[in-house]
Amino acid sequence: MPIETSVVGSDGWWLARLYNQLRQQRRECEKLWERYEGNPPLPVVNKNQAEATRWFITLTRTNFERLIVAAVLSRLKIRGIRTAADDDEGGDAEAYALWKGTGGKNWSREAHKYALTMRKGYVVVGMVDGQLLVTAEDPRQFTAVTDPATGEVVAALKLYYDDVEQQDVAVLFLPGRVRRATKPRTVAVSAMPPLAKRFQAANFNWSVDWLDDAGNLVGGEEERPDWLQERDGKPARVPVVVVENEDGLAEFEPFIPALDRINKQILDRMTIATIQAFKQRAMKGLPQKDPKTGEAINYDDVFASDPGAIWNVPASVEIWESGQVDLQPILLAIRDDIRDLAAVSGTPLYTITPDLANGSAEGASLQRETLTFKVEHRQDKWERSHETIAELIFLTAGDDARAADRTKIEVLWAPGDRPSMSERANAIAQTKGVVPRYIQLTEIWGFDPATADRAMSMLQQDAKLDMAQAAAAQALGQPDPTKAAPGKGSAPRPQSGELSPGQSGKQ
Repeated sequence: MPIETSVVGSDGWWLARLYNQLRQQRRECEKLWERYEGNPPLPVVNKNQAEATRWFITLTRTNFERLIVAAVLSRLKIRGIRTAADDDEGGDAEAYALWKGTGGKNWSREAHKYALTMRKGYVVVGMVDGQLLVTAEDPRQFTAVTDPATGEVVAALKLYYDDVEQQDVAVLFLPGRVRRATKPRTVAVSAMPPLAKRFQAANFNWSVDWLDDAGNLVGGEEERPDWLQERDGKPARVPVVVVENEDGLAEFEPFIPALDRINKQILDRMTIATIQAFKQRAMKGLPQKDPKTGEAINYDDVFASDPGAIWNVPASVEIWESGQVDLQPILLAIRDDIRDLAAVSGTPLYTITPDLANGSAEGASLQRETLTFKVEHRQDKWERSHETIAELIFLTAGDDARAADRTKIEVLWAPGDRPSMSERANAIAQTKGVVPRYIQLTEIWGFDPATADRAMSMLQQDAKLDMAQAAAAQALGQPDPTKAAPGKGSAPRPQSGELSPGQSGKQ
């Protein structure tokens, strides 16, 4: 069935609009992804020596973009969910188990990586062959339009290449339904179809057109999941959630000039070092002609550049050799630029420059503080998106009790800070008797609620075992085994009538 794009608000109109939006979005995201992979734009090179020059330039690039993203990404972890069914401190264990059952740790990390690297990530919740499926979508092949007031997705599009059917597939998500359009293509250049400047409706067709019993055209291959339909007075939903990074920018995007400046200085350093490896030599006072024959002298044959060659020159000839350029100022400038990059990006300097990892503990703590604040900002910004994802998961799974009250859904993030074991141990000792043990396990040790629950149960079992051992020892008249033993090198004080260790019975 041909696609009609002229009617505003129709499925074809949305398909054309989202297609054109995806084209612009992909062009911008490709540049950011190339940087994340360590392939920033190369400077203009000589056409005659393009390959050799490009090979040399690629050696000068350092992938600081990945480090900046990884510093935040590694600290963004979800450790639990609270719902109306269970809103205690540890969260709803069944809800979190459902979240993990969808591969929540993997797709949430992918969505975070897309957002940090290419400004946005998308999450789609659905049901395939009776199984709950949640996926993180690449912004180079997925786009959406959101309601500026609520942030809810109004329409979304995924465009990919199906190598089995050998066709481009456009999946259109609209409130309450999903439609597909296809375009045959036998040459598979990549999983992401090349996009024309404008959407060409004639090249696509809605899939599997069919008629109902009355002979009316129903549409294409259209899915109308029950959980997406209007229910309880709530409007139909689009099963897509947008995870957008701070200010709509990639994590390293504001610092691209600094990154390019560092790569440029590294290129200059390597260029100077490479050129200096081939020193220039000159000789002053050499005769131009042979005094015996009068013929011009070919000095290329005379002065062979060979370790075993011997040059025989007149005593009056002066030999000059080019000197070395001091690279230390360039190295110091690069180091200063890296420090500036770490400061403005909020990335701990010891992450970028490992030789500074042996600084003071207070200095390392101050560096981590900025990163911790940045991670907490991302958690706050993405809290609503992840709560919406959880709501869609509950709706799809048919768990109306947990999905009924959206305001009761809360995502529990792992702490943004990662203190050392000694810092955690000190914090436990300093908060003993002030902070409940469960809070110590979750907020200081960083346990997720399930692990903290198991730890609390084990502590209770240990306490019962200690009491049983103490009671048994007391009944036998033996020392309490649960009490601390004397320190090494010390001996228990002898009781009246007993001998000290090493003391004989003779006086």
